[in-house]
Amino acid sequence: MRAVLAMLLALGPAAACSDARADTLDPADCVASSGTMQQDLCQAAEYDRLDIVLGHALQAANERLAAGASCISACDQALHALDQAQEAWIVFRDNDCEAAYAIAIDGSGRNSARLDCLIEHTRIRTGQLQRL
Repeated sequence: MRAVLAMLLALGPAAACSDARADTLDPADCVASSGTMQQDLCQAAEYDRLDIVLGHALQAANERLAAGASCISACDQALHALDQAQEAWIVFRDNDCEAAYAIAIDGSGRNSARLDCLIEHTRIRTGQLQRL
């Protein structure tokens, strides 16, 4: 989430004052988006949505482990390991997506590169958590 906020701040005052804010975007606006800023806002909205889904998947995984659904006698260890894994994943995701941004830093697609990366990692991690 911090990365998205930083990205939106990097877009400048025009993004902050835009009528097409990420929280009020009509999905049709994203299908027909033509400008880089509009596409970035649409991607940011998609990332925000997926981040919420990820949070629910993490909560559900924690609840399953706490209930002993799949770990029997080592649930406390599993919960601790999951917490550590999630923290490590966040560091990995942020560094990987920062690299994607840096690679594209000279182009107008740098924010899109970071958001694509965040979206991809979030989808993958959500699937991993759902399979626990």
